[in-house]
Amino acid sequence: MKALTLWQPWASYIAAGMKRYETRSWETRYRGPLAIHAAARKPTAGERELLEKYPLLGPLLPLPFGAIVATCELVDCILMHDANIAAVNRREFDLGDWYPGRYAWSLVNVVPLKVPFPIKGGQGLWETGLPLPSDMPGMEEVQR
Repeated sequence: MKALTLWQPWASYIAAGMKRYETRSWETRYRGPLAIHAAARKPTAGERELLEKYPLLGPLLPLPFGAIVATCELVDCILMHDANIAAVNRREFDLGDWYPGRYAWSLVNVVPLKVPFPIKGGQGLWETGLPLPSDMPGMEEVQR
């Protein structure tokens, strides 16, 4: 299964359904199932301030590190320009890096894992080495 590693708190914002787009400097042609992995790196002071502005609740705390926190589907990769950036809501804008020439990866059907799945991450889109579960939401089969 393919995965994308993000720093915290962004991985948990996706898992919580608070962030529908992951903004990147690079484009991908990949479409399909995707695991969202939280990097081992701890948040900076500025990232902790972001958590105060947009708090996470319940099972998403404490923030997990070095683990898959959600599954989703990557359905589009949109080149950003002034018009589509202007259409983004305030929270989504604050939780991304929205500048012309960058890309917004559209993530749908996000399902947070009940228990984060510890695994070492990687750069770019990487293969987890885990089989794609037949029932992707929650990755119950992978956790067994």
